[in-house]
This record gives sequence, C-alpha cells and structure tokens, in this order.
Amino acid sequence: MANEQNLKPFSSDQSREEAAKNGKKGGVASGEAKRKKKALKKTIEMVMSLPVDEGTRQALEKLGIAEDEQNVQTAVIVGQALKAMRGDTKAADFIAKYLGCDPHVELEKERVKLEKKRVELQEQMLNLPTTDGDGDEDDVHIYLPDNGRDDDG
Repeated sequence: MANEQNLKPFSSDQSREEAAKNGKKGGVASGEAKRKKKALKKTIEMVMSLPVDEGTRQALEKLGIAEDEQNVQTAVIVGQALKAMRGDTKAADFIAKYLGCDPHVELEKERVKLEKKRVELQEQMLNLPTTDGDGDEDDVHIYLPDNGRDDDG
C-alpha cells in the first residue's frame, strides 16, 4: 500500500530509465495485488455457497427458508438480521450496505451535489454584469496610487 514514506517522486535525481523501471515495478505490484484480491473474492464466494450444518439448517427451515437457499451466505444474513432486530446498529449497517443503502454513501453523494451547486452559484455571481439600472454595463475604473516612478522608464 502506498504511503508518504515509500513514494519516490520523479525528479532530476532520477533518470528517465530509472523512473520507467520504478513505474514498471509499481505496475507489477499493482497487478499482483489485484490478482490476490480476485483470488480472495473467489474464495469468499465459494465459502459463502457452502451448505450449513444440521443445526443451522433446522433453524433456517423454521424461518421458512427454502432448502436450496440454505447456505453460509443465507445463515450470515439471517444472523445479522436477527442481531439488527435486537438493536445491534453494526448489524443494521451491514444489512443496509448489503442492500446497497449505505447511509454514509448517500450523505456523501448529497454533500458532493450541494458542493457542485455552491460552485455553480459562485461562478454565476462572479460573471454577473454590474448595471446601474439603465441597462448599460457600468465601466469599472481602477485607480492606482502614484508609486513615484515614471512610465517612460
């Protein structure tokens, strides 16, 4: 993972070849990290699709869950839902995120939308023409103090 301590910016101390070599190393490391993440995801998907033990199967059956849906994933979701019903807010957050209703993401989207609107309004205000009511734009005159120098040089 990149951090301030291990980043080496391209500088005049580094030749173009060295920069390219370092960039290649970064690309190789990135590819390796992506492959590991993909393998981990496949493993998790495989584990979540495994059948459950007899006790869990009976509990899921009592809840009315069909036999072909009784796997580890279903058991995890049911467990989190039961915890959420007892007031566990972390379990409720888990369920909300699983359903795609993460309140933190929604708040961030709303914040970004409002920030864009604020910037648009500021740009509009900066571009407004100044008028004195007669429809003509007022001329802006800027007066600078005399600095004691001649313009002739």
